[in-house]
Amino acid sequence: MTQAIKYYDTNIAGQLTPAGRALVLSNLFSDQEMVALGAVAPLIQGGQGLPLHFAKATSLKTMDLRLSRPFQIGERVKLEPNISVFNVFNWANFGGAGNQLSGVLNGAPGSSLNNASAGGYCGSATAFCTSRLDRVLAGSGAYANGAPRQMDFGVRITF
Repeated sequence: MTQAIKYYDTNIAGQLTPAGRALVLSNLFSDQEMVALGAVAPLIQGGQGLPLHFAKATSLKTMDLRLSRPFQIGERVKLEPNISVFNVFNWANFGGAGNQLSGVLNGAPGSSLNNASAGGYCGSATAFCTSRLDRVLAGSGAYANGAPRQMDFGVRITF
């Protein structure tokens, strides 16, 4: 990853974007005007490598369990009580669907971390990280994909 950033910073950063280059080639703007407008590829790290508090995109970890036992009541009615446990081991999940990581990791609005300057970073221990703002939490309804442990009790009657 560090090599890719260094390559980008050396060869691409500071140059006009493809859209900006097309505007210059069609004589709508000059190079200086495009630079003044900010139509250049930004510098990512300045060749310093990844910061110590970088946030990694993690995989979804969850294990669900459902137990049910049908009981026959008469000839045509079946009663089936059940219990479902979602995320049985209560694994922490980060960056859920539609919540992509931000490039800002300094605790500012939109950042993936809070209190990064006070050591509130995760590094590689994302399973036990409590300072990330993008942890998947319980949504509306009985189950949100990747949310903390939830239990659901139910009864199904089939006739």
